[in-house]
Amino acid sequence: FAAMMSRVLVVWAMAGAMAQAQQPIGTVGVQDATVAGALVVTNGRAVLVGNTTVTAKDHTAEVALSRGGTVRVCSTSGLHMTAGKSASGTTVLPLMLALDRGAVEVQMAATTSDVVMTPDLRFTMGSDGPLDMRLRVTSNGDTCVENRGAGAPMLRVVDPFGGAMYELRAGQHVLFEHGSLKEVVDNESSPC
Repeated sequence: FAAMMSRVLVVWAMAGAMAQAQQPIGTVGVQDATVAGALVVTNGRAVLVGNTTVTAKDHTAEVALSRGGTVRVCSTSGLHMTAGKSASGTTVLPLMLALDRGAVEVQMAATTSDVVMTPDLRFTMGSDGPLDMRLRVTSNGDTCVENRGAGAPMLRVVDPFGGAMYELRAGQHVLFEHGSLKEVVDNESSPC
């Protein structure tokens, strides 16, 4: 029994060391959101250390990104977040943000390795740059996207199932009806 307990303690210590070695994605106040996945809670903030889902309570939850910037998860929306491995020589972890339904506002220094996904669309950055993106997905799949700022990177929007592509320029505000790249309202005026 003592040998088995010793092995359990060693495995537990190794798992703890691996979790500590992983760079955190960011933090969010536990009073603002329900967080599921890999996290540590300290001083009223959930430290997101791996694959996590942040679901805002009845008000906006602001995720402070470790790499700089913020992601605002709007009331009752859920955002899945994970970080990839950084390329050699860089300290910025690439991020993958996935929104099923609801709305988010993303403000960060984006890289070409970052990805934003919805159930129907995949957004990648055409270049590194200051991303100020508003994204809303409704229950019928309507996807409103606003790529704010004159210096924003061009966004490549791809339908992963159909192969179609759309380029969203800096300052452009569009609506992909039913999440389709074939039904685009390119002069959308409703807020995302």
